[in-house]
Amino acid sequence: MLACTFVHRKFNHRAPEGKALLRCFLGGSRDPEALNLPDEEVVSLVRQELKEILSFSFEPLFWRIHRWPASMAQYPVGHGERVNRIQSLLGELAGIYLGGNAYSGIGISDCIRSGRAAAQRAMGTLNSKL
Repeated sequence: MLACTFVHRKFNHRAPEGKALLRCFLGGSRDPEALNLPDEEVVSLVRQELKEILSFSFEPLFWRIHRWPASMAQYPVGHGERVNRIQSLLGELAGIYLGGNAYSGIGISDCIRSGRAAAQRAMGTLNSKL
């Protein structure tokens, strides 16, 4: 398992009171074959890992599996240096502000953070011209 998010903690309206909703991620570039496992084996594997990691052994009320091959961006070696170069070049170009998963994190919270930072830089430029 690559990750597990506790959806009911992020969005309390997504699960009834006293219930939990977990979203688990498998596969990725380190284990692409996980996408080929039968559904029941995926559920069994996730349950075993949750038990080992969190001492969590409840039987799920339901489960859904979605397979999205090659859906997670993979930064190549040298990505950080490339982003630093882009940022330095942007300093020479007025009015261009970049944000998104191509720069400093692929998660939704990373995208929100970089988008807000780009918007704040843009607003700073606009406010300095008023």
